[in-house]
Amino acid sequence: MKWGKVQIVFFIFLFCIPASLALANSEQDMKIFVNQKELILSVCPQFLNEQLTVPMRPFLESLGAEVSWDRETNLVTIRRAEKTDVFRVDDSLVETNEEMAYVGVPVKVYQGTMMVPLNFLAELLELDVHWNREQGVVEVESPDFIPLERFSDEEKECLPAWIEQWVESSRDYLDIQFQIKEYKLYLLSTFGEKTTGGYAVRISRITRQDEVFLVEVDYKESSSLPTIQVITRPYDLVYVDLDTVGKPSVLIFKVRGLKNGSTLPVRVELPKVTH
Repeated sequence: MKWGKVQIVFFIFLFCIPASLALANSEQDMKIFVNQKELILSVCPQFLNEQLTVPMRPFLESLGAEVSWDRETNLVTIRRAEKTDVFRVDDSLVETNEEMAYVGVPVKVYQGTMMVPLNFLAELLELDVHWNREQGVVEVESPDFIPLERFSDEEKECLPAWIEQWVESSRDYLDIQFQIKEYKLYLLSTFGEKTTGGYAVRISRITRQDEVFLVEVDYKESSSLPTIQVITRPYDLVYVDLDTVGKPSVLIFKVRGLKNGSTLPVRVELPKVTH
């Protein structure tokens, strides 16, 4: 995306609504989902001059950007990949890659949190934004996001024979595995035999970097509290439609929550697959 020396950014998103409706909605809790994961916010999104503003730091960090704030100069610096953007609190101008752009609504500090218009961030980062007014839900997806499909509990009861055999032969071990069938990439994360005391595993997100898929897997360990000693075998199973997103050449796994995850794969090369 190219910016002019001074560019006034006009947006015709669904966020531009009558002031009376905006003020009414601003009093309601609004949920923000970034790449299908709910953003946990200490300060709710707010309407300012009929534009929806969101907490800058948690929103941008959820997209992998680094945010720093110099309180003495009131300058906010955002670094993402090879790009750098500089905001000044209470100023409508933004310096992006040595060019200037107009935010429309100045970056404001509200309850100690920097708030920035969502529609400006969407344009700046080329985000896809959908807003369900009735449910008070905003869904945001970045260009590098890979949608994944998760099997419901009902679907897990009637899995295809080869998947059921794969899962059952793997659930006794701590591992992350993949298979490609009918041009779908299946990912299976297992935890091994555990008690019922809070153990869980979830493949939370997949993002793309060229031909590399970054797979984020969250493991939850048991608390130190006494638990019922019933053995379970937690696992998670998802798949990605490669017809839609294209086939990666490498999978990189980012694991969180394990005290010792040294036995898990970190990087695997995918074989060439054709229809």
